[in-house]
Amino acid sequence: MCIRDSFRGIPGLWACVRPDCPAVDEPFRGRRPCGKLYSEPRLWCECGARVLEVFTCRFCGLIFLGGIPDDPALGGRASLWPYEYDMEGLSREERIKRFRLFITEEPRADRPVQFRSWATTRVVHRDDPAAVKFWEEEGRSEDGERNPFPWTCPRCYGTAYQRDSGSAREVIEPLDTMGHQAFAVLCEEFFRFQPGGSYAARRPDTTPNSGWGNWQVGPCPPEPPESVNGGRKVITFADGRQHAARFAGDLAYSHRRDVFRQLMLLSLEEHSGEPIMARDLHSELLRLCIENAIDPLDKPDGGGQLDFWELRRTDPPEMTRLANDALWSVIRREITDRQLGLEALGVARWLIAPGGSIENLERVPAFPGFSQEESRILLTNVIRILAAEGIVLPPNNDPYYWTQIPGGGIPSKLLSLESLSGGFRWSPKGRNRLTRYLHSLLERRTTSLEDLMDAIWQTFLSGGLIRSTAAGPGTWGIPITLLALGSLPENIFACDSCGFILAEAIDAVCIRCGGSSRQTTIQELEENRPNYYRRSALNALRPSTPDPFPLHVREHTAQIRVIDALERERHFKGKFRISGDSPDNPYRDRVDVLSVTTTMELGIDIGELCAVGMRNVPPTVANYQQRSGRAGRRSDGVAFVYTM
Repeated sequence: MCIRDSFRGIPGLWACVRPDCPAVDEPFRGRRPCGKLYSEPRLWCECGARVLEVFTCRFCGLIFLGGIPDDPALGGRASLWPYEYDMEGLSREERIKRFRLFITEEPRADRPVQFRSWATTRVVHRDDPAAVKFWEEEGRSEDGERNPFPWTCPRCYGTAYQRDSGSAREVIEPLDTMGHQAFAVLCEEFFRFQPGGSYAARRPDTTPNSGWGNWQVGPCPPEPPESVNGGRKVITFADGRQHAARFAGDLAYSHRRDVFRQLMLLSLEEHSGEPIMARDLHSELLRLCIENAIDPLDKPDGGGQLDFWELRRTDPPEMTRLANDALWSVIRREITDRQLGLEALGVARWLIAPGGSIENLERVPAFPGFSQEESRILLTNVIRILAAEGIVLPPNNDPYYWTQIPGGGIPSKLLSLESLSGGFRWSPKGRNRLTRYLHSLLERRTTSLEDLMDAIWQTFLSGGLIRSTAAGPGTWGIPITLLALGSLPENIFACDSCGFILAEAIDAVCIRCGGSSRQTTIQELEENRPNYYRRSALNALRPSTPDPFPLHVREHTAQIRVIDALERERHFKGKFRISGDSPDNPYRDRVDVLSVTTTMELGIDIGELCAVGMRNVPPTVANYQQRSGRAGRRSDGVAFVYTM
């Protein structure tokens, strides 16, 4: 039997610029940042107001509206339109480069407000009958060219970043569900819920004749290698090489992020939810990686792909050194992630352990204007804010060591009392997430910001919570080894403005945007605010799913060498050379998902397969039949074909 599904994404969201739009259904009227929403572009709302495209901050959800100016020479004073007819031949990225954005909800108190007409979107006087509030966004300049997106969100200070490919992942993004990421989610779900094969995983023995099980002493991966993922396979089709290649990279990258988050939750569960020091967590991750056949070195480096499994058999010390660096980088990334980190998702939290012990948090001295319990919470939240800024040192206290690790990212940001290029200045005169958070707390207290920051700084120094860095005198950072992963309390806080999850809060103030939070429970959070990434992380704790599992994704297009294409086909079928000059390594060479173009439509038998995905609707019925016919050829079970 073959089940065929189609998923229709939306190219984006468009909104009426009039907040009091009468076209909005009665139950949804009230305090809104914009009017009626539309799933397709249009020039005018039913109420007569202009319609523009919706963009949001991917961290806090701050809403922007964007359009194309009718006269670029007028800059921000021009009238905006959702599209132009002469842009049909341009890519979506090229079209968006022409946009101008403005913010429809107050990003912060010191941002000047302006007014536009909901009828023309031109700048008008506040007394104009059609005037609506907005906050201008100028974007940024890159190599002399204007980019409509800011590098930093004006509300939560989330930032864009450079991908491994060199392109930027913007902090402000359109709301479309037709991109590679949405398709990657579908493919991973179809892979996950396939029935496993008949292979029985077992612990390998360590005798010289045990084939791939000839390991050194220590944790071992499942054996035989075919048991990894239970024979689950997915093939995906796209009509262009760029789409196929980009999808392969996106799926591999996103799954890698998810799987290490799952391993951390597994380790926390093994410790019954008790806090785990980062150094212990680091050791646990290496063990869990090996036991689940997950390669911690699966990142490109200067010489290509490192063979972790071969190194483990032939050079354990070198394997350990490389894996140690890679896993410290993984922990650092999870600590600094403000959007998809364990605490932001509401599944775990990070704590500071003064002197290497969580119990020492109870001895934190009271800060001016705060009780001892509030001071403990305040210290923890300040550390979380600084950690999210990237002020996390590796075990050797060298902030530049991260750049020496493949995939390690940028150097640690340096904490300083003076202005420092690329650093974070500890000063009450600063304008950043920390001072905004502290300002919000002090609105109901008589303590000055300067006195409070001085008291916190002295606690940092006396408690050894920050250390001098190898970058020079006057620079500090938070040692990653003083952080610990712990479980969340039953009652947590969720910000009403940006949705950020906090384990503990003072006066219900959000540490990300400074807004107001409300107390809730983890169960209520699951029911009222379902989140794909939270569900994905928690799959590791559900016996009904195969998580955590490795996922090897490869591209198969006309752009790769013929010998490489044949090799990937063979590995996708589960056929490996076990002898000769260059034997295969099933743990490294296995292919779980093959991202292909029309090269796989005809003449190639890919054997047992029960799931086929199509990135787009094929151009003809014959193309659809050829592609969908790959699934269920020799299977007695159910085959799945899904099209986006």
